[in-house]
Amino acid sequence: MTITESRIHSLAASAFRNKTQLLSRIGRTAEAKEVINAGISVLEDSRNKALKLSLLLVLAEVHSSCGEWEEFLSISEKTLKNYTALKDAEGMGASLNALGRYYYYKARTEEALKYLLKAYDIFKSRRKYAAKTAGILKNIGNIYFVRGELNKALEYFGRSLVKSRMLGDAYQEGVTLFAIGYVRFQMNERQDALEHYKKALLIQERIQDALGRANSLSGIGGVHFAKGEYGPALKYYLQSLKIMRIIGDRQGIAHMLNNLGGTYFYLGRSEKTVECYEESVRIKEAMGDRFGVMITSGNIALILSEKKDFKNARLHCTKAIGLAESIGSKEYLLKGYLTAAEIEIETYCGLKVPDPAYLAAASAFLEKCSPLEVSFAQGEQIGLAEAFRGRILSKKGDMEKAALHFRKACDTLEKVNAPQELARCYYYFAEELKRSGKTDEMIEFKKKAIELFNRLGNMRWRKQAQSL
Repeated sequence: MTITESRIHSLAASAFRNKTQLLSRIGRTAEAKEVINAGISVLEDSRNKALKLSLLLVLAEVHSSCGEWEEFLSISEKTLKNYTALKDAEGMGASLNALGRYYYYKARTEEALKYLLKAYDIFKSRRKYAAKTAGILKNIGNIYFVRGELNKALEYFGRSLVKSRMLGDAYQEGVTLFAIGYVRFQMNERQDALEHYKKALLIQERIQDALGRANSLSGIGGVHFAKGEYGPALKYYLQSLKIMRIIGDRQGIAHMLNNLGGTYFYLGRSEKTVECYEESVRIKEAMGDRFGVMITSGNIALILSEKKDFKNARLHCTKAIGLAESIGSKEYLLKGYLTAAEIEIETYCGLKVPDPAYLAAASAFLEKCSPLEVSFAQGEQIGLAEAFRGRILSKKGDMEKAALHFRKACDTLEKVNAPQELARCYYYFAEELKRSGKTDEMIEFKKKAIELFNRLGNMRWRKQAQSL
């Protein structure tokens, strides 16, 4: 090959790569695939194997942006094998990073971390590869987040943000700002989360990063949802879903449908809730997305419990807990135990002849929550656990101790600004006070519940509280 031919091939590869990445970021993934496949065909006769492999990795990235994970895996494994044979360090690192991302999305965190750390070791010691390290640091942070090690996740995200700004990498800066916002949200630092989401969105709009915009819009919607502002949450979620559908990102579509399902539920539109959740699970199961199936299965369990379909609620809850245990997600394991406890309490309440075995089962799940509350729980989850303990004690006839738990739950939920759960806590406390004949206190908490449900626009629960 002459120098001229080598230069022509290199310029051609760069042109195909740049155009593909631009099309992919603005959501035109079908066109992106056409462009990069054309590039691969053009370079078919090139003797520069590393150059051809680099275009394959770009194709893999387009597949990942559409949630086509098996295609992504197949290409990444192929490029790693071939780059290793060529002893091409940059290609090996890029392929290892890609494989780490694959196993992260499949919730296989040990394998993901192994690949990502190998990639980081390759790049960190070579100055000319400095631009690669920001993305890998962010991906390592993702692993620690899934494991529930939030401070460790923030450490890696912070290092990624510094590196991306130093290099002037606006795309990576936007992605990392979003990631920091998401961790802050999980730590109940909602205003900080909102600020990071908005900063990310501004960058993503400027550089026309469609997927990034969709994620940041979803994050902003999530903050509104947590504050009980379901109308604004719905608006942002629908904007995000529209972009996800245009892009063709199945993973993103499934995630947004899950968020919309919860929003419709609190707006009293149960038929839309079930519709969203069912479509979400179908997509996630088809993709082999265990993490996504875990989340939506837990949500379906709550909906079925509300509908008094306790048998199927238990099946979905058991599925969610099993997945959380195998994945190692402390956050969703705790949520699963709380959902399981609630199902047992609601089953007890629905019996004509009360069976204390259901209260014992609920207590057993709450016992499992205790160590997780100390090490991981958000205030909202601690408040819910206290409310459930109050319900159990009241039904066992110990209203004095029950009241202590209810008041602790109310205080906690007020402090962390969890309005939907606080309103439910008021309602449950009022319900137990009524059973105990404490009318004056019952009226006080009934009024609080009605006012809060009304403000949240949750008419179904407001009607339920009014019937006390």
